[in-house]
Amino acid sequence: MDEQKYFDLTNLEERIKKQLRENRKKSKLTPVDVADRVGKSTDTYRRWESRGKHLTCIYDLAEVFKALNFTTTEIIHLLDLPPLTFEEIKAMTETEEMLEEVKESGIYFYIKKQCADMKIVTISKLLVILAEELERKIKSR
Repeated sequence: MDEQKYFDLTNLEERIKKQLRENRKKSKLTPVDVADRVGKSTDTYRRWESRGKHLTCIYDLAEVFKALNFTTTEIIHLLDLPPLTFEEIKAMTETEEMLEEVKESGIYFYIKKQCADMKIVTISKLLVILAEELERKIKSR
């Protein structure tokens, strides 16, 4: 039986440190700022960013992603997770709870900011259309 591979650990530490640095600079934060936001010492955060090591606690990782405004897409690519399927994205817009999760992600706020008069239901439908398009592209590869 073939074991399905979910994570590509090759160069994971290198990818983490590079993305931490890029997102910190993009957010115009210092290492001290990020350390304060995640409740860790500046030395600890600097070690994470300079070496990409010892960032193994899922809660620490989640706090760093939140502090540095990582998008869901960035997290999926960084950790080499399988992309969301169309059915998963569609299900996210079918319940209020899941819709709230979509709202918390960057794409919802981006669309809302760019198209302030767009209704929530229209944004939800747009997200489903985008998911369908992504699925078609993936299948055509």
